[in-house]
Amino acid sequence: MEIKGEQALNFYLDCIMTPFRGEQEYNLDEKGRILIPIKYREGLGEAVILARGGLGQINIYPKSFFEEMQQHLETSGEGESLHLASRFLSAAIECEVDRQGRLLIPPVLRRHAKLASEVVIVGNRDHLEIWQPESWELTYNAWVAGYRENADNYAKIHEMGIRL
Repeated sequence: MEIKGEQALNFYLDCIMTPFRGEQEYNLDEKGRILIPIKYREGLGEAVILARGGLGQINIYPKSFFEEMQQHLETSGEGESLHLASRFLSAAIECEVDRQGRLLIPPVLRRHAKLASEVVIVGNRDHLEIWQPESWELTYNAWVAGYRENADNYAKIHEMGIRL
């Protein structure tokens, strides 16, 4: 699929307007809380939705964005996609960011992501991801290697203005 014209412009604008990008290392405290970087707090708001990611990470969504996504999934899904969407939604947990900017990661999600004390927070356009550092490194390196090895994928990424 080639992105051109208005679609390419919209993609570009989404990328430069996104509140969530970057990669930072943090520590969980003894209660399983993580300090959300200041640059992300405004984009998240006080209430967030935590959900299992499909690659072993935890996804953090602004509540309003998650509700829009939920509505879209419920109205457009059918068959197997609806089943997958319902599994995704059933595992989502609403949490509050406290006054100090900390977020308590529930034990079930800490186990899902195999989190210990060190974590990596990754901004991914419309949401944040929390990764166990070694898992993030392996996943990221596999993505990059896969795109570099596939000439078509690499060309498409290059056409979008992204240099790996």
